[in-house]
Amino acid sequence: MWSLQNSEPPRTLMGHRQRVQAIAFSPNGKLLISSGADKQVKLWRIETAEEIGKLKEQPSEVTAVAFSPNGKAFAVGRKDGAIRIYLSERR
Repeated sequence: MWSLQNSEPPRTLMGHRQRVQAIAFSPNGKLLISSGADKQVKLWRIETAEEIGKLKEQPSEVTAVAFSPNGKAFAVGRKDGAIRIYLSERR
């Protein structure tokens, strides 16, 4: 993450073991969800750049993620064609 408003060095979110496939920002801009070829889906707090949650390893690569417009749910799309919708406890 890199601030466009100042010259602070960028922060890197580390946690995936393989390439990142998709990311999405929550509607309120406080959270980020990421997915990767490592079959992981992770939830991050943007302000602190910390991982605050993750889903159980998926059976297939996760190629797409998206928050609902109200931020109360998110969707995960997998390479095997499955789409799963999860209710978000954090907002």
